Amino acid sequence: MLVQVMHFLMRLRSTIPILLALCGTVSAFAGDDTPAAADALSIQFGYYEQDDGSDERGGQPQLDEEAMVYEAIIVYDKALSESDRLKMKVVADVITSASQTREHNRSFRILQSSPSGNKRLEGGLEWQRAHEASGVGANLSFGGEWNAYFSLGYGWNGWRRLSPDGQTVLSGRLQGYTDYFQIKLYDGTEPGWDTRQTATTELGLTHILTPRTILNLTGHYTHQSGYLATTYNSVYILGLEEAELLPSARNRGAVAGRVRRSLSRWNAVELGYRYYLDDWGIDSHTVEARWLQYLFGRRVIIEPNYRFYSQQGARYFATAFSDRPRFRTSDPDLGEFDAHGWGVDLRWVEAPLWPGGARRGDVSLGFSQVSRSDDLELFWITSGITMRF
Repeated sequence: MLVQVMHFLMRLRSTIPILLALCGTVSAFAGDDTPAAADALSIQFGYYEQDDGSDERGGQPQLDEEAMVYEAIIVYDKALSESDRLKMKVVADVITSASQTREHNRSFRILQSSPSGNKRLEGGLEWQRAHEASGVGANLSFGGEWNAYFSLGYGWNGWRRLSPDGQTVLSGRLQGYTDYFQIKLYDGTEPGWDTRQTATTELGLTHILTPRTILNLTGHYTHQSGYLATTYNSVYILGLEEAELLPSARNRGAVAGRVRRSLSRWNAVELGYRYYLDDWGIDSHTVEARWLQYLFGRRVIIEPNYRFYSQQGARYFATAFSDRPRFRTSDPDLGEFDAHGWGVDLRWVEAPLWPGGARRGDVSLGFSQVSRSDDLELFWITSGITMRF
């Protein structure tokens, strides 16, 4: 489970440029008063926790899947010219209490960090060039954990206004990852090293429907190949534990729509829907709602949100097996479940960071919690500051 969380965090960071391109128009439309600046330094901290339930029977019943992740992100955004910017990013993740407790041998533990360690470091560069009617960008990143896992990321993104009035914007993104990692199985054996390739194509369309309403549509396709099983995962076949086995290729697709409506100068509402499917048999539906409220002279923005998620499990999933199929998994993320999530994000624009207001910047704080029908509970807290120069 934790591997999927870490992969999600890494992939999310890579999509930030295109999300900003798509949502920047929305933010301005909603009345965001954030001042522009040449350079900016952002420092963010995050804490993630997964709870296996009071009886430790959530997700995969045979395993204890409790885990915690601490994360720190530093981003320096530098203006190279009027049209070019360069972002330099460093990310550090520390994983604690990330073990799997096995019923048949509670003294045996294996770290639940793909594949063996509990600390990760990532660095990246992102270049953006923006003109009045179009923009392009590229990114390169490298991360992993020493002598266990390495990941190289590379991508391109761009956008273009399709109408002279700027009401319609088309955007696109190509992103790839090459992962090289040591295989460490559930029983501690280490057969060797393997690779995984991930390639994603994404298209987006943003259109201002009315002076108060904006629409965003996105679609993406992802192809993965290589060793796609989680190295340490296992299944139970007739009561005996064996390694997880999954196909060496996976095709994934999703479409999503989002509408934001400004109700007044002080608030706005946003509704979204996403449909996902892949050739492993998973399909899912996501419905989201978000409220944006400005307070204290529009210097404070509070955003409560709700999310519902429903997933049909992969054809290879079962909590236990009575035969030995070619492909098998008991990973709860590949099973059938529903989830309800809620959260709130708070941002204070141009807050005083030093006594007397000698230095000002944005301060953010966020909290989210997700409850799943398979009894897994997740929550995370984020905080950060952004200083402009």
